[in-house]
This record gives sequence, structure tokens and C-alpha cells, in this order.
Amino acid sequence: MNEQIEQGYERFGRLDTWIVGLQHYAGAGAAAYQDVVLARDPGNRSDVNAVAVFTTTGTQVGYLPRYDAEYFSPLIQQGMIALKGHAGEPERSDRLPLAIEVFATAKISEILMRDARNDWRAMFHNVMVDLWNHLTDYTSVTLRDFRDRFRPLAHEQSLFPKTQFLYRMLKAHIVDLE
Repeated sequence: MNEQIEQGYERFGRLDTWIVGLQHYAGAGAAAYQDVVLARDPGNRSDVNAVAVFTTTGTQVGYLPRYDAEYFSPLIQQGMIALKGHAGEPERSDRLPLAIEVFATAKISEILMRDARNDWRAMFHNVMVDLWNHLTDYTSVTLRDFRDRFRPLAHEQSLFPKTQFLYRMLKAHIVDLE
């Protein structure tokens, strides 16, 4: 990942999530308090969007939750983003807190462009793009209110993956502001 960051990736944001499925991997506890490597696992029979999590020595310790992998995986595949992670303090046997730094290439501009389709999903994407492009104009209270009103639609999983990505990054931005 560090090589990729040096080759045209810039920090886009950060978010908190989990490493899940720890119970299926021997030595998964070794990831606690450590930097971890995240990589697509398109051969995963249960989830073509799976993003596996490894220690820096290459031992797999789990996966990103399916809802995060669903929008990260295609963007990683397209060379738009790269992820860098740091595992936190163990609190349950089946998951571990994970702080992710999201790094983006210039290709991320494709996500930040308005969608010209005549489609309700394009409308919602355009709202998210406009909001993202003016984040500094809003307080955390206003952004939280917007997020709360947008949440039911975002959780239905019927939006474009690029819109889901911006929504997830918005949630992380609000946490950073507070």
C-alpha cells in the first residue's frame, strides 16, 4: 500500500469499521493494535466483492463487512482507491475494530461527477456529489440531520455503489467533525 500511495494516491478520508470473521482464522488476535493490509478477494465463493484483511506478514485474519466491501471492492478494482488499515482493541471474539484510511487517485473524480441519467438513483447521486463538493459549508449538526434523513435509502442498498461510497465517507466525515 505504501508503494501505491507514493504513486499518485492522495488521502481521501478515513472511516471506522470492523474486521469480521475472526473466529475462522487461527491467530487473528495477532492483528490487534497492528497495521493491516486490505486486498480484494474476487475468488471468494460467498461474496465476489469480498475484501480480505491480512497482517503485514501476510496472515489472513478476516474480511471487511459485506456492506463496506460492496462499494470498496469495485473502486479498488478500477484503481480509484486503495485502503490502509489499523486494527484496534479486541472487544468481541468475532470482530475487531478497524480504522481505515482511504487513498484515491485522480480517477476518483469519476465518482465526484454529476450523473446525467434520467433516473432517481442519479438524482440522489447528484445530491451527494453537490453535498460532498461543499462539505465545508455545513456544520456537523446539519450534515448529521441530512445523513439521518438519507439513511433509510442508503441502507436499502439500491443506490449506485459510487453513491453508497460517498454516503459512507460522509458518515466518517461527520464523526471527524464531532
